[in-house]
Amino acid sequence: MRALRLAFVGAVTLFLVGCEDFLNQLTSSSPEVVGDGKVAVLLPLSGDLASLGGEMRNATTLAMTDTGSQLEVQYFDTMGTPEGARAAGVEARNFGADVVLGPLLGANIAEVRSGLGFGASIVAFSNDVTKASSNNF
Repeated sequence: MRALRLAFVGAVTLFLVGCEDFLNQLTSSSPEVVGDGKVAVLLPLSGDLASLGGEMRNATTLAMTDTGSQLEVQYFDTMGTPEGARAAGVEARNFGADVVLGPLLGANIAEVRSGLGFGASIVAFSNDVTKASSNNF
């Protein structure tokens, strides 16, 4: 289990390293889509999955520090529940997120989208391809 967590944390770190380049490409091709480089990270920071969510938060913080990124990153707690995911989506919308990383659980993607609206892209940490759509990755 620990090896799986470490592999996942490593994957998240690598993803965030490329996130700034992704936003820069979007900005250069369509500035109306991407504002000031705000990234919302939706993780279960409380509840049953809080330990994994905390490790993922630490990984993203480390990745942002190591790369010297200028992105503004804010973390929102999904609590690992549909209700928490919806509330985190609302908070991400109010934050003005250009890109949302998360939620961790594929079952919560629709709830995040419901709270977020259709302005920002969601890059979920799920491997359920049936959850993908035009603005959900």
